[in-house]
Amino acid sequence: MNRTIALVATPWKTADMPSLQLAVLATWVKTHVPGVPVVEHHHYLEVAGLLGDGRYHTLAGLVTAGDLHLCLPEAFYAALLFPERRAHLTEEIARLHPWIEPEPLLAKLEEATTECAKRVAEERHGLVGVSVSFFQTFASLFFVKMLRAHDPDSVVVLGGPEVPGEVGLSLLRTYPEIDFIAGGEGETPLQRMAELIRDAPPEEWRPSMARIDGVLSCLSGTVSGDETMPQGAKAKPTELRDLDALPVPSFDAYFAQIPTNLATYPRHLPVETSRGCFWDRSNVNPLHSCAFCNLNASWSGYREKSAERAATEMRDLRARYGVDDLMVVDNILRQGAGLEPYLDLLERENRGARMVIEAKASLRPRELARLRMVGVVEMQLGIEALSNGILKRIINKGTTVLHNLQALRWMDDLGLSHVGNLIIDFPGVTREEIDETLRNIEFACAYQPLFPGEFWLGYYSPMYRVPEAFGLRNVRNRNGFDACLPEPMRDRIFALGKDYDADVPDEVRAGWVRIKLRLDLARLQYTNARREHGVRSLLVMDDHGDALVVTDYREDPPRRVVLEGPARALYLRMTCMRTEADLIAAAPSVDVPRWLGELEEQRLAFRERGRALALAVSREERVPPPYLDMRKEQVTVTRRDDDARLRLAVV
Repeated sequence: MNRTIALVATPWKTADMPSLQLAVLATWVKTHVPGVPVVEHHHYLEVAGLLGDGRYHTLAGLVTAGDLHLCLPEAFYAALLFPERRAHLTEEIARLHPWIEPEPLLAKLEEATTECAKRVAEERHGLVGVSVSFFQTFASLFFVKMLRAHDPDSVVVLGGPEVPGEVGLSLLRTYPEIDFIAGGEGETPLQRMAELIRDAPPEEWRPSMARIDGVLSCLSGTVSGDETMPQGAKAKPTELRDLDALPVPSFDAYFAQIPTNLATYPRHLPVETSRGCFWDRSNVNPLHSCAFCNLNASWSGYREKSAERAATEMRDLRARYGVDDLMVVDNILRQGAGLEPYLDLLERENRGARMVIEAKASLRPRELARLRMVGVVEMQLGIEALSNGILKRIINKGTTVLHNLQALRWMDDLGLSHVGNLIIDFPGVTREEIDETLRNIEFACAYQPLFPGEFWLGYYSPMYRVPEAFGLRNVRNRNGFDACLPEPMRDRIFALGKDYDADVPDEVRAGWVRIKLRLDLARLQYTNARREHGVRSLLVMDDHGDALVVTDYREDPPRRVVLEGPARALYLRMTCMRTEADLIAAAPSVDVPRWLGELEEQRLAFRERGRALALAVSREERVPPPYLDMRKEQVTVTRRDDDARLRLAVV
């Protein structure tokens, strides 16, 4: 057996972007334990080459079939892992998606993954680590099973966001082929394992590795060195406090393994500038976080790289690999005092970059404009709901409907692509909150459509940890996951996704159906109106200096409203949310409450608790638009001496 390490990532990892997990871990070990060679196997890339880009991408994206009680794309490898379920699963797959032809597909997957496992076995590594992220559970288990058939000696470790705590522990207890689960961040545990591989005799590897902090082992059933968390939900001892200590990841192995028929790969490079979420304080109180979120189950706090390190890492990766499209994989964009220096450095170091990020909807318009100016082209904002009751009482989101609408408005105004969800079937919602959501969709449908996303109860989310606070009972594995398992294993394997029982009034169930249908209709109307009228948003304004013309393409035929004098100036002023008191002070001669009421009735403005927002966006994209003061985040209206009406509204 060689004193080497293999790291493996299986389908259904996104193939047109390198595995950041493999790259970071491999680079870390090479830096800190240089005497131990690390080999990366990007097996998902191999399968993408075998199936072709389009087919692989389509299969990997089949995640909506959970509604039909079958977990896809996990079911493909489940059919290989559990031969007794193969006939049933292939029948269900063919019924749901006749175009797939499951048996030929399974034959290709089985041959490819078995051959990959044989190659890894022939390399005789001391340790084989398998990264398990979204939709990789059964593929990873099948790979390990095939590996063990040819290599009974290597230490096998699984790690990643899909195997935290009880999930990983259940796999350890079910599959003797697995030696360890890395229960949290992998850098420190893998470094300690690599040092043992280098220095210790093979017979001491497993007993010594079982004592490493952050490692789940059947020897103890706990996270070693952290007895306060017996399920290993979080592995505090292994967390890196200083993310600047991470070396810049190398993607050389990924580039070397790109199949010849995938010449357009990669489409993005992944970049990590933070870990965790600054809004998640569930380590203090389970309810001090977004109630449904379990993305931070493996972390106990928020940390970020310095602005200098983050910006220079992006610059260096782009220069090294010639790829300007960056996928920032952070759960949330940094905010507060640290954001401005970060944007300053991105503007200086990363001209020409195109970035995709996730952020909180409470970002200010000026900050959104700066993000657009430094190269952000697409954002996912945590919209989640259009009811203040749901946002505050259930989710604890830290935002309001007004925040959400302002963010959606400015995304359109700045030409930022947005992929956002409105989560359907939240438990505990009232009829009044359903009605509030339906009302507010009528305002939001001017912008890029929100997609209905099914509520998903995830392991170790606040809703999972205190289900009684949300009226949940009988929490259990998701039906779609259990459908992949042989019946005797359904009580043994602990799924990351959960089903539950809850009392939902019939009127609320019907309301969720109406919301979903309204979102579907809004998406259709948005697409048709943009195609027919050639506009970038369904509520646009043209400023002619003395008059502002607002055109509402949500109406058929489109409706035009002309705002003149103080009305024009006030409307431009409230493109950033303003208090009614501020508007009254700016135009004391105007009956502002009455005027705002008229605008809201026409869906041209939105009001919330004494604040107001103009909803129309500029017909032409200009970044930043002339009515956004980038220094003070105020609207500037030019004084015109020949028009006394405008003088009332000059800032």
